[in-house]
Amino acid sequence: MLSKLRHFTNDETNDLARLRSRVDVRSVLGALGAPNTPFLAVKGGTLGVGFIAQVDGRDRFLKSYASAEGKPNLEKEFRILTHLYGERLDIRRIEVPGDQGLTRVWLFMDVLRPLDAPLTPGETRSLIETYRAQLASLPANALQTADTLGTLITDAKRGLSNLASAGQIGVDMHHALSARLEQLTKKWQSFSPCICHGDLGPRNIMTVDGRPVVIDWEDAFWGVDGYDYLYWLTFFENRRHYNKDILGHTQLGTEVEVTLLAMILLLKSDLSLRANTLVGNQITVEQRIGEVVALA
Repeated sequence: MLSKLRHFTNDETNDLARLRSRVDVRSVLGALGAPNTPFLAVKGGTLGVGFIAQVDGRDRFLKSYASAEGKPNLEKEFRILTHLYGERLDIRRIEVPGDQGLTRVWLFMDVLRPLDAPLTPGETRSLIETYRAQLASLPANALQTADTLGTLITDAKRGLSNLASAGQIGVDMHHALSARLEQLTKKWQSFSPCICHGDLGPRNIMTVDGRPVVIDWEDAFWGVDGYDYLYWLTFFENRRHYNKDILGHTQLGTEVEVTLLAMILLLKSDLSLRANTLVGNQITVEQRIGEVVALA
């Protein structure tokens, strides 16, 4: 989410389609000894550029970045994926000549399969616990980011103001959310930090050999235990799970969990506002946030 927020804040005029079209996958295919193999463009994250091509007789996924600002995030993703899944996915980092004398970095790995069925909240929590335990041994300098939960709180306050100004949130809801964010501002530094995925949604959970794996770690940051699970809950298709039983599974307490759910929806809604994709949504921003506030 952080990379998307920065893109639409700092470079709103950038045309992602144009930037992606300038990324030439043939250069990396040539480096892999398969310059003439057919390839298919696929979505590789909002700011990523992805392709599928057959290399060495197997379908492979190749991912780079739309603009140079995405390079550190791809490097971070490579380090985390290698630590978590290593040889299971034949993960490689490949450098090839790029534009203006710069090198371009590519992430190369096996193609994964989608889940056969959506995960339940309990299965999602188990998956998160598994990768959290593995990430505990990730070298301290591997994340290379100063982003924390505090970064997101600051962005959420800005997003709340934007949404209110655009008429997406009424006065009463604005006051209620402002109060929640202020309380979170006072509390968040007392929570134990941990590495969080930052964008854990159903499409970022795939399978290999029948076991789930988590991809797209470009927005990993120093968050808190429970953040990834709460983020997963904010996806529209997971609304069917909404009841009070989905909360209380972290050390944060229900009130903080509800505030984090509302904060994440604020950030997502602000992104949609910036990207002009709010039109046509099934329910309003205020209704969507009201659903999670009602879980308190």
